[in-house]
Amino acid sequence: MKKETSILDARAAQSRRSTMGRLLLTTLLLFFFAGGAKADEVEIGDGGTTNNQYLPGYNYYNYSYTQQIYTAAEVGVAGTINSIAFKNTGAEKTRTYNIYMAHTDKDDFTSGTDWVAISDGDLVFSGELTFAVGEWTTIELNTPFAYNGTSNLIVSVADNSGNYSNSPHMACLVSDATSQAIRAYRDNSAYDITAPGVNGTILNVKNQIQLDITTSGVVYSKPTNLTLDNLTATTAAISWTAPTTTETITGYAYQYKQASEGNDAWSNETTVTTTSASLTELTPSTAYNFRVKTLYGTNESGFATMNFTTDCGAITTFPWSEDFESYSTGNYTNPCWVNEHIEGGGNKIFTISTTTNGTNSTHQLQLPDQTAGTMTMLRLPEMTLPQGTNYQFVLDVYRSTSTY
Repeated sequence: MKKETSILDARAAQSRRSTMGRLLLTTLLLFFFAGGAKADEVEIGDGGTTNNQYLPGYNYYNYSYTQQIYTAAEVGVAGTINSIAFKNTGAEKTRTYNIYMAHTDKDDFTSGTDWVAISDGDLVFSGELTFAVGEWTTIELNTPFAYNGTSNLIVSVADNSGNYSNSPHMACLVSDATSQAIRAYRDNSAYDITAPGVNGTILNVKNQIQLDITTSGVVYSKPTNLTLDNLTATTAAISWTAPTTTETITGYAYQYKQASEGNDAWSNETTVTTTSASLTELTPSTAYNFRVKTLYGTNESGFATMNFTTDCGAITTFPWSEDFESYSTGNYTNPCWVNEHIEGGGNKIFTISTTTNGTNSTHQLQLPDQTAGTMTMLRLPEMTLPQGTNYQFVLDVYRSTSTY
């Protein structure tokens, strides 16, 4: 039934959700000239391969509804949006969509009921779409949308197909975006987009999207090709390519923040005249967001963005311990540890388990049963131990039999 809603060596003998990996997020702006107007193709996303089966719609239920926020900095230009496109890398599906667009001052969703108010007058497309595999599916809007270039853009998709299909599902490309997408799905009826009346689920990814925009006047282009040139536990060196433009570039301004923090946590803008930035005093093993824009005197472009995670720093504070309580069940993937299969049959590694062992029913590190002669390595993080001090290493181990 569907539901809605040191080295340690150890020797021993279909999902409905997508996984999100590390991404480098950039916004690519390509522009072309046609007569007196300019047709701009704005691609928001990183070009990566991570996908999500819930966005822009979920084919495993009869009906679904999603909203996604694209910021003015990401879009970068004002004009008439003629078409949008999503890239499906899951299974080919044919669905019936109503698509709505509107301006919003909302930067993110704060709760499952924080839907942006949409009206029937915001409808820009209605019809049947086939999402081929590995291709951008371009959706020519029945009613082109006049985008003002200063507000954020909300893209709402109502899947009104009235039918569902089993796995494998359609899954379109996504990029990291904290709380900028919300989704809901059900079987019994289509959603009233003017008042969804449901508690949706906020996602920390949103679709990579292409927008075809016809503009007039000057286009202030953003930097391209953001590159992480050097990375340590506490520093990052980032460079970018100056945009191709006939306008005079007077410099660049960049900001950064920890990825777990909200939009009010961006650092103060740092202005440079070169195409590079050096970030210092970062926190080890921490995900960061970085963004940079081009300055044109008193005018400026939208932001180009990317994400990165600092390297692991050596542990220097003792006593030190790890109880594994902060990790979800599944393979243990702390980037500061090494957890790998060395030799022998299979490919199992240490996992996080909550199975009760003895008196321990909390999170614990567990090596699944493996064939004899198998070796798995678990290596602790780097540690800097002050000299002249005696240290004790304690390992709390539960064995279900004394014959090991």
